[in-house]
Amino acid sequence: MQIGFFLKKIFSFLQLLRYQNLLITTFTLFFSNLFLVGQSNALDFGFLALVLSTAFVAGGGYLINDLYDIKIDLYNKPDSVLIGSVFSKRWVIITYFLINSLALLLGFLGLTFGDFPFT
Repeated sequence: MQIGFFLKKIFSFLQLLRYQNLLITTFTLFFSNLFLVGQSNALDFGFLALVLSTAFVAGGGYLINDLYDIKIDLYNKPDSVLIGSVFSKRWVIITYFLINSLALLLGFLGLTFGDFPFT
């Protein structure tokens, strides 16, 4: 019973982060680095850190957007609101700050240790 509850929480969290959009953003950054910039070091630590930082910032934005749109979402799509039913508002705010702090750290590490022609 505990495993099903845990998996439901994980799936709900990924749904809250809109993981499909984050995957599209991540692939777009990888392909634009490969084809437009011409960098073949797509697995460089600095680049990977910047890609993860971008995904975390976007995920945090989705979290805070869902938090501020609770009333509108309860009216438009009451069955799919996860904040208040699966996750508490406090948990979402704490997670938002943690994700954005991690994004800031990864962005700093990526720019510090990355091999970029513009730094």
